[in-house]
Amino acid sequence: SLNVKPAELAHVGDHYEVDYLVPRKIGIEAYFLDRENQRKKEARTVNNLEEFTNQLISGESISI
Repeated sequence: SLNVKPAELAHVGDHYEVDYLVPRKIGIEAYFLDRENQRKKEARTVNNLEEFTNQLISGESISI
């Protein structure tokens, strides 16, 4: 056990249902890695892992 609450985690992945919808359903902050410009308007998206990492480090919010 990691002793971490779901709300304390962030998950990023490129499969919309598995990597975005499922984690959100259990309370994990999830981000959709949109490498193919699928533009899921309801999802928090990043275009690449560097963008995701830079925003996490800087504390910037990732827009929905």
